[in-house]
Amino acid sequence: MGKILGIDIGTKMLGVALSDDTGKIAFPKDAVQIANIDEMAEKIETIANESGVETIVIGLPVHLSGDESKMSLLARKIAKELDSRGYKTELWDERFSSVEAERTMRTLGKKPSRNKEDLNNLAAVIILQSYLDSINIIDNEELY
Repeated sequence: MGKILGIDIGTKMLGVALSDDTGKIAFPKDAVQIANIDEMAEKIETIANESGVETIVIGLPVHLSGDESKMSLLARKIAKELDSRGYKTELWDERFSSVEAERTMRTLGKKPSRNKEDLNNLAAVIILQSYLDSINIIDNEELY
């Protein structure tokens, strides 16, 4: 399995995480500032090329009810654009990633409101690690 890229979509910043070569552990990368929505796919593609990833996992922000939000429509649009550029993309439910990231930061003594880049990257790590855990569980179940 090759590296997998995790993205937490935002309108001003992208949280970014990258897996190890085995696809077991997610690590934060530097958050990426974006000037506008139009450059989002381009920035993600650049990171994917630089990192040599096989798959891009994009957090799908849905409401607690499961209903789509404006941001989930944006995530779907970005995934479709990346698919058209030849990347394998996966949309991954990120309902509690931001809450978990904020809680973790507070536990570490950091204020989420003052550390937006760290918050976005931690959310990306949570999204990607959740995805990695799910595919690794499936892989392990196939052994039995």
